[in-house]
Amino acid sequence: MQELETFFEVMSQVGEKKIHIHCAANWRVSAFYGAYAVSNGIWTIEQANDLIRSLWSIQDYPEWVKLLVPYGIVG
Repeated sequence: MQELETFFEVMSQVGEKKIHIHCAANWRVSAFYGAYAVSNGIWTIEQANDLIRSLWSIQDYPEWVKLLVPYGIVG
């Protein structure tokens, strides 16, 4: 997904700076940041799953499962 790739590129450029990332319902940002954090060793898979589960049920949206399973994120 191009949007996820773009998110990864932007996050890589940010480095150690603190930034505020958001989306309308926190679904996309939790999924994107979870994938980014896992792939860069910032978070464990369980931490990413915990964040997503606290906001929404990824299992209700098969397209998100398909996108995030490569990162070990299954909600």
